[in-house]
Amino acid sequence: MREMSVTEQRYQAVLGVMAEGRAVMEVASQWGVRRRTVHRWLARNEAKGLEGLLAGDESRNREAGIDPHPGWGQRGVRRSAARRTLTSASREQQPPVE
Repeated sequence: MREMSVTEQRYQAVLGVMAEGRAVMEVASQWGVRRRTVHRWLARNEAKGLEGLLAGDESRNREAGIDPHPGWGQRGVRRSAARRTLTSASREQQPPVE
């Protein structure tokens, strides 16, 4: 039996809710994800169809500079950016290990 891609797994989860009429909680438990994730997949499927379920959306958003945590608000985003800046600055200052 071949392994399913992430997109196929998402599609199967969406079908479980939409076509089979199963509860979101049941489908989430089967696929090892949170209910919120299944609801997100359902919304993406409704908005964009199968294209909305394609794996890699999150990484493309990060590369484009789109905030993956829109619920954080400005303060949270600033703190996260400051931590990343501090972490990368401290790496640059460390002497090379010989």
